[in-house]
Amino acid sequence: KNRPEIIIACMKIRQYQDTINLERGKIFEDVNFGFEYERDFEKATGWGPLLSLSLPIFNPNHANIARARYLLNQAEKELVYAQLITKEEVRMPYVHIKALEQESDIYDQNIFPLRQKTYDWSEYYFRRMRTTNFLPFDVELGYYANVQQKILIEEQLHNGHAELERAQSKKLTVH
Repeated sequence: KNRPEIIIACMKIRQYQDTINLERGKIFEDVNFGFEYERDFEKATGWGPLLSLSLPIFNPNHANIARARYLLNQAEKELVYAQLITKEEVRMPYVHIKALEQESDIYDQNIFPLRQKTYDWSEYYFRRMRTTNFLPFDVELGYYANVQQKILIEEQLHNGHAELERAQSKKLTVH
């Protein structure tokens, strides 16, 4: 509804429908309605309702009506095309956003808790066995690599929301 292409196509449809109605209204150009008083030379008089119109054998506006119908058909096709393009432009970012949200939830619910447990275990192992500090350090590096990946996912998620706003041509409220 908010896309300029759809608004323009709807306005063209209305314009061509009005053009068809206008041209159809021009078929009977000289229509008179009222009362008439008539008098003959032989002194016969009469009065009554009057309805006079010219019936055209060939409608001179037929070409204009046909042109307006053709343009109306083209405008309807443009509207359908614009709606299909809009739906596709909205659907793709939406699907991408949903996939990124699922991936973000996996990090929050699975990866980070497991990384924390791994780090706790490596710290416990290091203190108990008095080995090098390499294992806890390696686990911590892995944790920060996962944090970096999560930040990239959040960035892509925000970019996806911006793309979805652009596709819908309106501001979205994100919870």
